[in-house]
Amino acid sequence: MWLPRLACAACGTALPLASAPLRCEQCGTLVMERDGILRCASEARLDRVRPFLAQYRTVRRADGHVVRSAAEYQALPSVSPTAANVDEWRIRQQSLDTLLRAFSTARRSARVLDLGAGNGWLSQRLTARGHAVVAVDLNDDGEDGLGAAAASRVAFCRVQAGFERVPFESGQFDVVVFNASLHYADEPGAVLTESRRLLANGGALVVMDSPIFVQAHDGERMVEEQLAGLRTRFGLSSPISCGRGFLTLAELGQAAGTFGMAATFTRSSGPWLWRLRRAWSGLRLGRQPAMFGVWVAR
Repeated sequence: MWLPRLACAACGTALPLASAPLRCEQCGTLVMERDGILRCASEARLDRVRPFLAQYRTVRRADGHVVRSAAEYQALPSVSPTAANVDEWRIRQQSLDTLLRAFSTARRSARVLDLGAGNGWLSQRLTARGHAVVAVDLNDDGEDGLGAAAASRVAFCRVQAGFERVPFESGQFDVVVFNASLHYADEPGAVLTESRRLLANGGALVVMDSPIFVQAHDGERMVEEQLAGLRTRFGLSSPISCGRGFLTLAELGQAAGTFGMAATFTRSSGPWLWRLRRAWSGLRLGRQPAMFGVWVAR
């Protein structure tokens, strides 16, 4: 299992290459390993995110986003035709196929950083194909976060950290991928800049399956609808919104231009019935439905 060169999340100082626990010689920050996960997030950072994670886990369980067995986990993104989120996972499968086609033109074994990895299903898939992968997330839940990857059929490095300041030295990765996660950033442009720091020469940034819009006001309306839904379904008077909640093609293109990179977006269309429902929903709500797919900047 490949372990990248770590840096202190508090001050950026390079950490010694050794087994955890590690202590930063500059500021004294301690990095522990627990349940196979390197714990790089500070208690202060975790305290800030815990209320949202509690809400997130409640909603995810209610929506059926829990892997019940090792066999189910190992099969992802393939799920049973009767699964609660089968259409969503079919989108994930299409996006994975697009990503793998992009990998086919790169080196045989790439060093990949999976930022906002969730339960690590993408990290598992890429590791099984021979890539060296590191999965990063703040959510360490055993059913729907990094803890669930204990059921993976292959081993990959798991790190509990946020993606606003990633605890690695610069220039180590061939690919940095955000798998349905960048929209949780308050400032997606700043997070992309941080991820660009981590790329080796010739590397690629990938944004996969975040809700993307042409017009920002359509995304803002979607977020308002989601918050209203949380109030109704769960009786939350003040539901917590983490990050912007959506991206626009313009801001992604602007970021790529700032980095001197060329970008492409390949849309994942989903099953025909899913597309029909979304088209009808867009007409009913009077806004553009979110687009999903794979954005790649090289």
